[in-house]
Amino acid sequence: MSKWLDFYKNRLNDGYLNYVKNRYAPFILEVNRFIKVDSISLELGAGIGTISLLIENCVKVVSDNDADILTVLHKRFNKVMKLDCRKPSNIPATIVHSHGVLEHMNDSDICKVINNNKHTYQVHYVPGLYDKPSFGDERLLPLDYWYKLVKPDCYSTFNEGLDYMLTFYPR
Repeated sequence: MSKWLDFYKNRLNDGYLNYVKNRYAPFILEVNRFIKVDSISLELGAGIGTISLLIENCVKVVSDNDADILTVLHKRFNKVMKLDCRKPSNIPATIVHSHGVLEHMNDSDICKVINNNKHTYQVHYVPGLYDKPSFGDERLLPLDYWYKLVKPDCYSTFNEGLDYMLTFYPR
């Protein structure tokens, strides 16, 4: 079992789904804001796909790079792909989103993700200055660091400033 599947194994339930729905409601609303009929959403580093389960009706494509996680995703979604989100995809997405992915990367890889998807709407959630990482290898950075690094078109905080949302418009 991969370290990621071990991390998520106790979260494959309605209780966790409801927790995420409430805790990350501003992020989910922001993703939904860009979805229209026949939209295609691409979730990068989907984990168990909780965010994609909570977004409005659209064609949902979930991606991850972990083989064990992909097995779980295949049980929950019709469109699953193995994807290293640091590389361009050929999915004609209306919106690309990630939840808790970018903070695991170095600055160069974060910029690659943003630049690879610059022709579509993007909404990325990253944790802020929590006391400790939830998985252990996240970089918990201040909002101004994220702003200087990726220059989002919009950004906001929620959950008392501990969570950040970075929004990008197509270029």
